[in-house]
Amino acid sequence: MHYLTHHLFRQPFKPSALALVLLPAMACANVNDDDVAQDDTSTPTVMLGHETILISRQPKSTTTGIALSQKDTPQSVATVSKQELQERNISDLTEAVKTTIGVNVVKDQSRVRFQSRGFYMDQLSEDGMSQNLGGRSGYSDKIDVSTMTDLAIYDRIEVVRGATGLTQANSEPGGTINLVRKRPTHDFHHAGELSVNSWGSVRGMLDVSGGLNTSDSVRGRAIVVHEDNQSFKDRVEGKKTLGSGSVEFDIGDNATP
Repeated sequence: MHYLTHHLFRQPFKPSALALVLLPAMACANVNDDDVAQDDTSTPTVMLGHETILISRQPKSTTTGIALSQKDTPQSVATVSKQELQERNISDLTEAVKTTIGVNVVKDQSRVRFQSRGFYMDQLSEDGMSQNLGGRSGYSDKIDVSTMTDLAIYDRIEVVRGATGLTQANSEPGGTINLVRKRPTHDFHHAGELSVNSWGSVRGMLDVSGGLNTSDSVRGRAIVVHEDNQSFKDRVEGKKTLGSGSVEFDIGDNATP
């Protein structure tokens, strides 16, 4: 019996032949790309410019009396901002100080004092101007909180922990509490608040600010607060009414009192 055997041989790959076949197609593609490039050059080019915006701010110098930022101040400083006061619904100085770090509130019925680093903080400042409350070093009666000013007229509260004798009057070892007042604004601004709690206390506030002339070189701000306090205790109540007005004007182009 004879068997017929077929032998299959694969042809070797010849890249030269393939290149010859693809060369015309590549040439056509290059020609088309050149045509597209020439067409693109006819399209007008638009150059987009850029604008540089510089944002700067003045360091808060009311805390220690030195024109340094809070980061560069060589003392422990805590700030309670206006936004934090609004979010926490705080209108009392005692409640605001409770939110700061390293300050204790010593309270006895309606009287209170602030304590930091083992010493009482009897020195309060308003826009950096110092005044004493109660006395020094804890040897006097506690401060009556009912006589404290409402926080509606203040923009923020700054608390310096530790001795401040270099810049703050009589060197209270415990620290100083500085209250920064709200200033008149160039743009018209108005805000109102009305709150009622479960004990029947009612509080209302109205704040209006803006320019008093066409150039806004004279500006004013008026704040009115009325509060009727009730307590969970019988025969414990109180009322408080506050009015504040301020005027700010420009002496020159670069001077504001």
